[in-house]
Amino acid sequence: MERQAALHRERPITASFVVSESLLIDRIGGAAAHTAQLLHLRRCADLPGFSLQALPLSRETHAGLGGPFVLLETPEHEGWGYTETQRGSHL
Repeated sequence: MERQAALHRERPITASFVVSESLLIDRIGGAAAHTAQLLHLRRCADLPGFSLQALPLSRETHAGLGGPFVLLETPEHEGWGYTETQRGSHL
């Protein structure tokens, strides 16, 4: 909950998320929990600097198959990517 407060600052952070479509379909926790989660994501989508994209189930490949990664942007608009694997980390 503390991390979510960053989305509501006077100058909110910029956050972009890509989630699998299956996460939006599965009803783990029951119908009420599923509905509450979708409503929460919908409210977040209206926040400035917040971006949520769904990766379709029909995809056969995507950039995250090698593991999780973080995309960063400097104040000078330079783009960086960061990954951690069992063999080390890469920027």
